[in-house]
Amino acid sequence: MYKTLTFLATLFFMTSVDGQVSSTRDIIGRWEHKDFKLEFFTDGRLGLTMQGGTLPAASYTADFHQNPAVIHLIVPSEKSKLTYKAYLKFKSNIEMELQWFKENDFNYSRNGQTIRLKKVPK
Repeated sequence: MYKTLTFLATLFFMTSVDGQVSSTRDIIGRWEHKDFKLEFFTDGRLGLTMQGGTLPAASYTADFHQNPAVIHLIVPSEKSKLTYKAYLKFKSNIEMELQWFKENDFNYSRNGQTIRLKKVPK
């Protein structure tokens, strides 16, 4: 029993150190890199500010069963909705790497734009 508990505790610690996102609560909050600001809210909304300005209110869905996690960012436009697919991987508790793609171009480590964001303390 002790060995099993020790193994599970070690596995949990290693998973946490790996930085894998495990649920939506891990991404809630404001993340920044220079002029790029991204804020995830508990209700599925997303705020995004870049050098060119602030995008309209967007939403997101996430699949944390994959490693890295898969996120869909949905941004309304004048005629339709733009969907961006993204991979999300934590590098630490306060740093994440986000790699996003437009529509069907979805191949991790290729073709995506990647940015490393740091969490802004509350």
